[in-house]
Amino acid sequence: GGHSLGAWSGAHLSQRLSEWGYRVEMLVTLDPVGSGLLVRLGSRIPYHRPAPRSHCWINVRAEPGRSNASDLVAQLGRKWHAAGEPDIDEALDTNHANAWALFCNPLHDGRSAADHMFESIVGLLRG
Repeated sequence: GGHSLGAWSGAHLSQRLSEWGYRVEMLVTLDPVGSGLLVRLGSRIPYHRPAPRSHCWINVRAEPGRSNASDLVAQLGRKWHAAGEPDIDEALDTNHANAWALFCNPLHDGRSAADHMFESIVGLLRG
């Protein structure tokens, strides 16, 4: 998983790993961006829409009540609206640059993306 352009790249990586025969247990994308023209011109990442593959996909979007410069950058990078695809797809009232809040603030069920990830790891370790 990842944040911003890293989330876009992480989604592509989950697809590639699945194609290579690996099982991706969880993908966490935090306010992903990636298909904007500026991204295409300034990077070598794939700009076509990813087709993530994982057992559980959590996407957390930044939808701030009060925007700042980071939100403009995210809009220019073209936010990825993955509605209907992730297992959990929620918005938090925070800015694009606040990856900590996107990862650690509670979602609708009272658990954060970090909590979900930790629980998944513990579950795998317990077998």
